[in-house]
Amino acid sequence: MKTDVELSSLIALYDDPDPVVRGAVIGRMLQRGEEILEPLMNLLYQSENSQKREFYTEIVNFLKQEIAMDDFSKYLTSTDPILTEGLFLASRVINYEIDRAGFEATVDEISEELRFELSDDKTAIENIEIFNYIFFRRLGFKHSDPMIEDEKYALINSVLVLKEGNPIAISLLYFMLCRKTGLPVYPLCFPGGFVPVYVDNYGKIIFYLNIFKSGAIFLEDNLKAFFGEIGMIYDRSKLNVRQDKALISIYCELMCYMYKTQSNDEKLKLSERMLDVIGEERYL
Repeated sequence: MKTDVELSSLIALYDDPDPVVRGAVIGRMLQRGEEILEPLMNLLYQSENSQKREFYTEIVNFLKQEIAMDDFSKYLTSTDPILTEGLFLASRVINYEIDRAGFEATVDEISEELRFELSDDKTAIENIEIFNYIFFRRLGFKHSDPMIEDEKYALINSVLVLKEGNPIAISLLYFMLCRKTGLPVYPLCFPGGFVPVYVDNYGKIIFYLNIFKSGAIFLEDNLKAFFGEIGMIYDRSKLNVRQDKALISIYCELMCYMYKTQSNDEKLKLSERMLDVIGEERYL
């Protein structure tokens, strides 16, 4: 009963003209987290007044975005952030209705298929070649939308189901599944892009991977040629192996670029807010 009384008071003060009052109301709503959404949705469905339904809808949609953003911000403070979780939470900021259980089940199913074929008894090259065969051939993940114009080929949850995505999204999915199967593949970042690299236990690069060519392996001698293929200037001093937080940033940068191209101001602002939380360093 106490919770119902509090919720009624919060709703009554939600659009208070005093910014201090409104800020306190929103702060308290966010403190209650996802559990506040169900009673709000009940009010929305039970209301017969169209203006009230619009009002409740506004509150629910706002809270969903803010709860998702808060979860994303908390994730970034983790000492050992999990890449799969970060990509899911970033996607949920854009679309709160993404089904976590379905997303995780799909990732686990694909990861198990990959993991079953890999072995510590095999060499790094053997394991990567097996991974590449399953990822690109058996599962059929492929590149689409090279101009990065279509949302369904950019959001990880969608790419996971369609098995089709733009080059950056496919690369991020590749990193995520490598992480899930225990393969030490990380991004070698440079101004304007990145290339996946396989590293040893000491962080030394063993070989490079060309995602544009089904994960083809190449060595440092061919790195300069790779840069020429992707239209970038090779400068060894600007190459740095980064951790998973860089991949989350790249994902948000991808969304910013796409939504700016689409003139989707609402989702562009959400993507920019995520980048602001991550920090100033950019990779694309």
